Amino acid sequence: MAPFTLFDFQRRIRRTYKFLPRRRLPRAWRFVNRILLVVLLVWITTSLVRCFSDSGTPSTTGQPSTIKSLEATHGEEPSTSGNDDNIGEESEEDTGEAADSAPISDVSDPNAESAAPEKFEPNYQRDTILGQKINQVLAQYRPYAAFVLMVDLGSNEILAWGQRTDSTQQSEPTWLSKSSFPAASLIKMVTSTAALESGRYGSDTPIPLIGRSVTLYSRQLRVPENYKGPTITLLDAFAKSCNPAMGFIGKHLGGRTLRKYGMRMGFERPWPNGTPQPSRFSPPDTGFALAEAASGFTRVNTVSPLHMAAIVRALIKKEPLQMPWSHTIPPQFAPRESLPLGNSEFSPDTYFSMRELFLRTVSHGTARKWMRRTLYSQNHDALWIGGKTGSLDGVDPTGRYDWFAGFAQSKKQSNKGVVILVMQVHNKIRTLPSPAVAGLLINTWTKRLGPPPKK
Repeated sequence: MAPFTLFDFQRRIRRTYKFLPRRRLPRAWRFVNRILLVVLLVWITTSLVRCFSDSGTPSTTGQPSTIKSLEATHGEEPSTSGNDDNIGEESEEDTGEAADSAPISDVSDPNAESAAPEKFEPNYQRDTILGQKINQVLAQYRPYAAFVLMVDLGSNEILAWGQRTDSTQQSEPTWLSKSSFPAASLIKMVTSTAALESGRYGSDTPIPLIGRSVTLYSRQLRVPENYKGPTITLLDAFAKSCNPAMGFIGKHLGGRTLRKYGMRMGFERPWPNGTPQPSRFSPPDTGFALAEAASGFTRVNTVSPLHMAAIVRALIKKEPLQMPWSHTIPPQFAPRESLPLGNSEFSPDTYFSMRELFLRTVSHGTARKWMRRTLYSQNHDALWIGGKTGSLDGVDPTGRYDWFAGFAQSKKQSNKGVVILVMQVHNKIRTLPSPAVAGLLINTWTKRLGPPPKK
C-alpha cells in the first residue's frame, strides 16, 4: 500500500468541498511533493535519534551561544585602506545595532579546545581577582598578542594587568611602558581635545563628510565652496571614528596647534627614569600627512598602554596628566608614585565635551555592538561607560592592532571607577574584539564594588 501523501489529503478535501478544482496537478509537482515528504521523514528521524542520544547528558538549554560564530562574523568584515601603504582604519568598527542574541558567556565552553584555561599565575597584581580574570580571558580567547591594563580611577593605582606575546602568557609587564605601538584612532582624542580647547569647534559643530568614514583620500578633504552635502558633528565623528572629518579638523587647526596640544597630553616628552618611553605624535604643518596624523591613519603615531591609560583618566577626572603608579610592579615597568605633568590642564568645557564623546562611542558608536554583547544588562544601567576604539596594521609585532581605551564609573558611587585599556594584535585568526574583552572585565570589576552605602 502506497504511503499517505498530501495528494490523498487533497482528494478527500475535494470530495467534501465540491467547489474546489478537480484538475490533477502536473507530474512535476507530484514529484516535488514526494521529495518534500522524504525530507520531512529524514528530519523527523534525525531529531528522534538526536533526542535519544542526548538523553544521558546534562541539558544545555538557556546557555549562551559560543563565541565561534561571532568570531567568524567578525573575521569576514573587510578592511579598507586609504593610502599606498595599505594602512587603514578597519570597517569592523561597526556602528549598527547589536544582534538580538544572547550575551557572550564568561564561562569557557567545555567542548572547545581553545576554551581550556592555561595554568598560569599572574605576578605583580594589586587586585589578584582582576589579574586572574584578565589572564583567564586571554587564555580563553587566545589572541596572538595582547596587553590589558586596569587602573583605579580615583587613586590612579594600577590594579591589574595581563600580557600575551607570541601566543604565550607573560609573567612580567614588559609592554606596559613600551611606546612603539601604533596609536591608530586613539589619537583622535588629541585631535578632538585640540579642536574643543581652541574654541573653533564644539561637540555639535557640523563637519563636511565626503565619502566613506573608514577611508581617507585627498579628495575627501577638498571641500568646495558653498558646500551643501552631508555633514557630521564632532560628537559623532569621534564616536564613529570618522577619518575624513578628523583629517579635515587637523588641516583646519594646523600642525603647530596639534603638536602643542599633543605635548600638553604627554606626547614627545621624556618621563622620569624613562618610564614610560616617550610617545610619538609630530604631525607636519600642512599636506595630506597632516590629515593622516590627525585621524590616526598612519603608523607614525605611537603610544604606550601606560600613557594612554593616563590620558583617559586625566580627561575623565578633569585633572593634570599623571602616569598610573604601582608598588607591586617593578620600577622599570611602572613608576612608584604618580607625578602630575605640568601645563596639561584644559578648560571645564573641554573636559565636559570629551566625556560626552567617550560616552557616545559606547552608546552609539564603534564600541556599542560588542560592548552590548558582553556587558551585563544591569551594568548598562548602573555605570557610566565610555571610551575610544581603534584598529590599524602594525609591524612590532606584525598584525592588526585592535584597541579599546575607556572607563567605567558607578552612577551611585561616583568615587568608584576604573580605567580599562585593551590592546590586542590579531594575526591570521581574529579573536574576541577589544570592546568585548573590556565588557567582560568590567563585569568582574563591578562585583568588587559591593553594595552602595546606605543613606
